[in-house]
Formats: sequence, C-alpha cells, structure tokens
Amino acid sequence: MHIYTSPWQLIPLSTDMYALYHENVTPGKNGGKDFLSFYSSREDTIKKIINLQRFIYMNSNYKSFTRTMNKTYFLPSTFSNTLYYIDLETLSLIPAIHADYGKKNMPEDMLKNFQNTIETVNDVNENGIREYALTYDILQNDNLYFVQSRYNTNFYLTFYDKNTKKTVTTSDKFINGEKMANLFLLSDTVWYGYVDASDIDSYIVMEYLTEESKQKLSQIKEDDNPVIVKYYLK
Repeated sequence: MHIYTSPWQLIPLSTDMYALYHENVTPGKNGGKDFLSFYSSREDTIKKIINLQRFIYMNSNYKSFTRTMNKTYFLPSTFSNTLYYIDLETLSLIPAIHADYGKKNMPEDMLKNFQNTIETVNDVNENGIREYALTYDILQNDNLYFVQSRYNTNFYLTFYDKNTKKTVTTSDKFINGEKMANLFLLSDTVWYGYVDASDIDSYIVMEYLTEESKQKLSQIKEDDNPVIVKYYLK
C-alpha cells in the first residue's frame, strides 16, 4: 500500500535530523490527517511519525515551526491552543505554552466530530467558530509571549510579559491605534510582519520611518511581492 503525502514545512533539528509537517492524502481512515515525521539524513530513514489531529486548513498566516532561545517549537494546524517544544533526544512533543480561553475553549467532542469539507472550511475562514476562540499563532522571546487568536469574526493580539506577569489584549490587529502587519517572527528586539504591496499604505505610519525607509517605500509597486515590515520593540 502506498501512502501519498502532501508536504508542508521542513526544518533541520540537527546536522542530520529533520522534522517534516505534512498531510496524509491517502483515501481511507487516515486520509486528511496531519503527521509530524522525523527524518535522519545520515540513515536515510524516517525515525518516527507522530499522528496528529484531523487536518483542517485555515486561512491564516500559518507556519508550524519556530526557533526561539536555541529550541525548536511546533504549533499544529488551527484548532490547537498548545505550542510544543520538540525534544530531539526522544523525538517527541513536549507542551510548552497553552492558550486557555476559559468557556470559549472548543470542546474536544466538537473537534472530533468536525467535518472536513470545503463548505465547512470556507465558513470557518469567513466567520470563525461561533462561541469558541481559535489560536492562529503563538510566538515568544526572552521577555514576551504573543498569541494571535480569533473569536467569531474578530482577531485579537495578546501579549504576556514574562517579567511583570501582565497580560494586554487588543482587538482587530490594532495597537495604539495603528494597524499591525501579519506577524510571523519575534526576536529579542524586532517584530517581523508582512503585508501585500497593494495595501502597504494602510499599515505604514510615515513619521516612524527613516529617510532610507521612505525611499524604499516610494519604489514599491502594487504588483510587487509582499513587503516585510519591522517593528522595533521598546
């Protein structure tokens, strides 16, 4: 029996070990599920496969792997509120960060019975899951945890300060009145996001830019590739 997979993302864990996040598209009971595989290039073999939850693709700025503080983290596709640390010695997932929405957490039985159809996915992308919150991303650095989530049709950004233990949540991707780009990477001092070139004027505040950045901005055309935006943390 052949198993056909649709690869998603690949990240090196060491000089010879790689983690691959992919979907099994083989017809049958395992079709449409996510898998995390660990591949050894030295031995040219798959060392371990972890069977994850049922595959539901969300229209989000989705990525699965992040590397922070010399560790590799993994966030399964939407409907998971837990960020995992990849233990290289055991090739296993260790829970690291969990976003708890209280009464707005999706019940486990609802997740198990969720129908993976085009109509359902389109409805979720447009309206979210009514009455329940969805986690779209979890990032961190030495000082902050950042969670991007959605409740119904609204998006929320939540920041947790590891030092002060304080939490701040803003809605609709606005911070201090300014619209934030689609965030995808958080370092110690810089937050990276991206926006479509045709919509960049909605995200840029000219008074914050250096003369060099203004010059670069003036050269961007509407049909250019997405533009990376950098936010400097204070």
